[in-house]
Amino acid sequence: MPDTDGVPVDDVVRRVNETLSRADSLFGSASVDTSLNPQLLTAAADALRRSVVSDMSGLAATGYDTLAQQQASTLAGLATTDTAFNDILQSAASAENTAAATSRSTVASATEYADSRTPATESPGGQRALIAGLHSTVSQQRELVQRHQKQATEFAEQLRLLSYD
Repeated sequence: MPDTDGVPVDDVVRRVNETLSRADSLFGSASVDTSLNPQLLTAAADALRRSVVSDMSGLAATGYDTLAQQQASTLAGLATTDTAFNDILQSAASAENTAAATSRSTVASATEYADSRTPATESPGGQRALIAGLHSTVSQQRELVQRHQKQATEFAEQLRLLSYD
C-alpha cells in the first residue's frame, strides 16, 4: 500500500488497533457482592423499637428502653448508609459494564472497518477516508474513556461522603 504522509496505511491501521485495544483494556466486567443486606439492619432496628420489657419495671425498664431506642436509631442509620453504598456500587457496576460493552463494540467496528478495505482504499482519497474514519473512532474511544473516568471520580466522591458514624 502506498505511503500516506510518510507512514504506510497498514501501519496507521495497526497503530489505531493497538491504541483502541489499550483503551479497551481499561474496561472490565463488574458484579456486585450482594451479601451486604441492609434489610437485616432495618429489621433489627424495628425489633429493638418493638421490644417489650415485661420482666422489668422502674428505672431498669426505662433505661433499657432508652438504650434500645438509641441502638435502633444507630442500626437504622447504618442500614440507610448500607443502602446508599449498595446503590452506588450497583450504579458503578452498571456504568462499568455499559462502558466495556461500548468499548468492545467500538474496537470491533474499527477492526471490521479496517479489515473490509476495498481496492478503492488503495487510492490516496480512499486512504484519507479510511484514516479519517479511524481517527473518528479513536476520538470516540477517547471520549468514552474520559466520560468513564469522570463517572468513576463521581462514584468515588459519593462513597467518600458516606458515613458510618
